[in-house]
Amino acid sequence: MRHSLLAEMLGSYILERRRSINMTQTTLAKSLRCSAQFLGKIEKGHVMMPEPMLIKTIGILSLDQNRFRKIYRLSAEDDVERLFKSVKHHRRAV
Repeated sequence: MRHSLLAEMLGSYILERRRSINMTQTTLAKSLRCSAQFLGKIEKGHVMMPEPMLIKTIGILSLDQNRFRKIYRLSAEDDVERLFKSVKHHRRAV
């Protein structure tokens, strides 16, 4: 499964939360022991944050569990829709 929508939604949430507590990207990156450039790619949804880093981020930014559930649910629903659209397209091509 692709992670692009999930990465995009999580990145957006991390960016939003970081800004809401007036934390700089550099400060968060240092706390996560990564470069600000890599964190920027995560916040833009270009890459999926590795799970150990995500766990640290949840603690540092006090991310909301219910919002996480919603993000994961919505991204999974999108994946299901995409798969079934692919099946319909594949059937037409055969």
